[in-house]
Amino acid sequence: MAVSQYLDEARGYTPIDIVLEPVTAVLVILVIRRLTARQDVALRVAARP
Repeated sequence: MAVSQYLDEARGYTPIDIVLEPVTAVLVILVIRRLTARQDVALRVAARP
């Protein structure tokens, strides 16, 4: 029972998923940092007298 369950999980989780998951996570973090950085710059420009 445990072996078949493990095989089902292994089948559903391909090596491509294992590679793509951290890559997509890093891309999301970079995009969020870009957006927040742009907001910070806009706030600094707006705060200038």
